[in-house]
Amino acid sequence: MFRHVLLWKVKDGVEGRSKDEAVAYLCDRVEAIRTEIPQIRALDVGANRAQVGYACDMAVIIDFDSWDDLVAFTEHPAHHALAESVAPYQDAHYVVDYER
Repeated sequence: MFRHVLLWKVKDGVEGRSKDEAVAYLCDRVEAIRTEIPQIRALDVGANRAQVGYACDMAVIIDFDSWDDLVAFTEHPAHHALAESVAPYQDAHYVVDYER
């Protein structure tokens, strides 16, 4: 199994949304792809609650049965559409892919 972990710092004020509103919007957008991409085995997304200045604003964790499934996910049109729609909100993003 492979795990795809994303951590995002989110901009404030994009499309008139506060940072908290933007995080909620992004969590909903990410959650929606669960049913669109068949290679996703499990998906978890959530807003940060840590009260430290160096924390990211949200995390996305997606599990795949194989590396090929993870690659297929990254190439899927729904993933490309999601990436394009969330890009304006991202101040920074980080990724780690590892085998479990």
